[in-house]
Amino acid sequence: MSQALRSGDFDLTFGQGGHVETTLVTPGMMLLPDQKILIFSTLQDGVGMKVTRLLANGRPDPAFGENGVDVRLPHPFIGRMASFVPMRQSDNKIVVASTLTISSDISWGLVLRLHPDGRLDDTFGNAGVTVVDVPKGLGDSIRGAMMLPDDKIALVMECVIAPNNVIEVLVRLAADGTFDYTFGEGGFAYTIADGANFPRSSLLPDGKIVLAGSASYPDPVKLQAVVAQFLPDGQPDPSFGSEGYAYLDYQEAFPDFSFWQAAAFAVQPDGRIMLVGTCSDLPAGQFGDSLTWYTRLLPDGTSDASFNGGELVFSRAEGVEWFLGSMVVAGDGKVVAAGYTTGKSKAVLERLEPNGAADPTFGDGGVVIAELPSPDGIWVPSTLLAQADGKLLMLAHTFIYPTPMRLSRVLT
Repeated sequence: MSQALRSGDFDLTFGQGGHVETTLVTPGMMLLPDQKILIFSTLQDGVGMKVTRLLANGRPDPAFGENGVDVRLPHPFIGRMASFVPMRQSDNKIVVASTLTISSDISWGLVLRLHPDGRLDDTFGNAGVTVVDVPKGLGDSIRGAMMLPDDKIALVMECVIAPNNVIEVLVRLAADGTFDYTFGEGGFAYTIADGANFPRSSLLPDGKIVLAGSASYPDPVKLQAVVAQFLPDGQPDPSFGSEGYAYLDYQEAFPDFSFWQAAAFAVQPDGRIMLVGTCSDLPAGQFGDSLTWYTRLLPDGTSDASFNGGELVFSRAEGVEWFLGSMVVAGDGKVVAAGYTTGKSKAVLERLEPNGAADPTFGDGGVVIAELPSPDGIWVPSTLLAQADGKLLMLAHTFIYPTPMRLSRVLT
């Protein structure tokens, strides 16, 4: 007799045995209101992207084509599109922000708009595409993208001025893909503090922008986790933290770790900010001791005492070092983070109660560690989304040829 499935197990009704193996490369993913799944990935035989739509159960949507839609750009671009961030406008058109890498030194941000059937919308930008080239630099890449309540588009751009001079810039486009000249300098706001690195972004209902990541310091060399909040006009929000920045200084309490960063976050409906991050005794790219941590901030950027008394929660995955890929806060307030172990990477899922306690109903004591059936693969989750029924979609790299990506669904 088969064992009953439990919260944290893979949903056998999704795809084949809980998973969809795919040939897509560097994909982004979004859920539609009808719970169908859109996946955006690099086009292999031209400049553009492939758009695939799945039914809620992971099967290809026959109304969208068995092999999806190839979106080819009607411009003489060269290079490769990657790092797709999809958004939806109020008329159900899909906006996708991406980075076009032309060479090792030159890259641009690209923003495209698609009709619901996947066709490029040539009424957006320049024949369907807006090129975002920050005036101050050569190499520009998309760090984050958000759809504003009025269908305008906010972007977080990384701009390489020189090899050791990298800044981050806020950009705003009008709903039709033209630059919003009422924002900053011709649509560009140079208001992000020097030394800040914000790989994660989100939006408050009132249009304020929230960024999370780290701030670097040269002497002594260290990283400090930081969350920043900006007003809709791109200026730092003085009501948040210290002049718009909440610097989370944990090094005094944990002196063995000098490198702290917020790796993922979610803005809850009440404005509180749930954070998950990592700390290490060595910089990124070097293998040392590391821990995964959680905390929650109030809307003003101060610590939330209702989450573990305002103190950090460290991962309960005993004997395992792992790195964050993504996180979600479910409708019931529970927190789920997904990541991967060091070494021969396995997928890790951890669920916490709203107060920071481990959720004993999920996996083993709140933790799931899953290994691929193939001994050659590694399992590196990058995106975690919650469907309307609470089940979790986890998109991950496996690097197994010819299907290097895996989409899985987890029971909750």
